[in-house]
Amino acid sequence: MTPAEPSTPHVTLITLGVRDLQRALAFYQTLGWQAHPRSDDQIIFFQMRGIVLGLFGLNELAADQTRDTAQLGTGAMTLAQNFSSTEQVDQAFKQAIDAGARPLKTPRPVFGAGIQDISLIQTGMSGSWQ
Repeated sequence: MTPAEPSTPHVTLITLGVRDLQRALAFYQTLGWQAHPRSDDQIIFFQMRGIVLGLFGLNELAADQTRDTAQLGTGAMTLAQNFSSTEQVDQAFKQAIDAGARPLKTPRPVFGAGIQDISLIQTGMSGSWQ
């Protein structure tokens, strides 16, 4: 996942909420995809060309977004941007709020790599932008 400047339009991670993580993993493996070594029993990652696809249990995705699973409906997903500093995270978070996004939670470190997580939802969208 490559960090970028807050004003540079990009997506580095797409996370799909799935009801059965092992079934979803088996599906993608049948297509010839190999899970990234950083995958675990909670989330599966697939490195793609310039982007990562993550599979996350639907209940866990809802908990991560501080929402009820029922609120996610079908097609639950998140889009993510990674930044190389806390300052860039703060700037991107402020820009999103100023643009009308509603925060689901405040930025915090994730994956033990010093990368900040910003969870936002824009009114009228069913997914989450992280």
